Amino acid sequence: MDEDEVSKPLLGGPGNVEELSPEVSPSSLEYNAAVGNPQGGVLQSSPTSLQNLKGDSSSQSNLFSKEIKEVNPTGSEIPIPIQGEHRTPNRDRDVDSKTLVPKSSSQAVPADAPSPPSRILLLLKQSFKTQNLILALYIFIYFLIGVIVYLSRGHDFSGKETNSIVDGLYFCSVTLCTAGFGDIVPVSSFTKGFTVVFALFGLFILNLILELFDKQFRELLAVIEGACMEYPINSFTVWIVDHENRRVRILFKVGLAFVFVLLFNVIGTLTLFFVERLSWTDSFYGSMISSMTVGYGDVTFCTMVGRLFAFIWLLLTTISVAEFFLILTEARQSMVRNQILRREITVEDLVEAHVVKLNVAQPGFLSCSDYVIYVLKELGDIKLRDVEVIVFNFQKLNLDETGKVAVPIR
Repeated sequence: MDEDEVSKPLLGGPGNVEELSPEVSPSSLEYNAAVGNPQGGVLQSSPTSLQNLKGDSSSQSNLFSKEIKEVNPTGSEIPIPIQGEHRTPNRDRDVDSKTLVPKSSSQAVPADAPSPPSRILLLLKQSFKTQNLILALYIFIYFLIGVIVYLSRGHDFSGKETNSIVDGLYFCSVTLCTAGFGDIVPVSSFTKGFTVVFALFGLFILNLILELFDKQFRELLAVIEGACMEYPINSFTVWIVDHENRRVRILFKVGLAFVFVLLFNVIGTLTLFFVERLSWTDSFYGSMISSMTVGYGDVTFCTMVGRLFAFIWLLLTTISVAEFFLILTEARQSMVRNQILRREITVEDLVEAHVVKLNVAQPGFLSCSDYVIYVLKELGDIKLRDVEVIVFNFQKLNLDETGKVAVPIR
């Protein structure tokens, strides 16, 4: 077996392929630029290509590359201790060593640039203009049907009455948020059957609302991140944004989500105290129990003003609590991922990665691409079967079995 056959990386290796020089389309040039090969020519799998295709915003590829360079500063392949030495030169990139982003992306802040609060409000206003109007229509139809049934079959519901329309809206909101206070309940066969179907559709609507709220929350985080990145680094922006990885810190995400939960529960506590005339203890207890959709039914909204408030408040506080726990779950997963990504590469890791590598024609060598795929598989981001399908499709173009595909250049 000659040297070229031994040194082929996961999806290809060094080899001579004649460059094609026909006219190319703009899409070809864009692809070459995306994979870090602006001159075109030979397309192959490389660590740089994998990093570019994942995007500059991903910190995983940056961490992989930094770890690989610490172990192997001269190349992209690491010899496994079962065969001899081998190195493949790596391509240099014009990046900032601290931020790991292209140096050309750093620009001075214009003198007339809006302040961070103004920029946040502007972008949020633009975001809410384009929100899902279909979801708003679903919510309107949901409440309309519920109120119509409640008004037409009011005698089939039992509970304290205030205003028929307000009571209908309150019943719909309690059902939608799965609070289950039990202060308004169906008593006939028809209304019980209707409530079952109504609650099922409510879960579907609630899921859509949660998705929209999560989208808006993350857009808010993106706006905050962009505003902080465009202005000089200070103690305040460092606490919010991780400038090295260009992302909002997870602790800030958790804190901001908790602020929403706290805000809605303070409003609920004050309303129960001043409107429903409960004690401070019962008001706080009722607000928290309602926001977590426990709904024991011992503390409920009994006045018309209180129920009209609960019609809106229940939905907002329920979604804020759900979003808070989503962010908490993300924080826990992020901690586990960081432990995996930042741990030192050991010989055991390399040997295990070599076991699952796809290109068995290179016994004894592990490329950076092999190790990246192994770690992504360990993180659960990809499945090895999916990678095998991708490699199989690539090999259909690799007719000469060099591991490379010629790309047209000018």
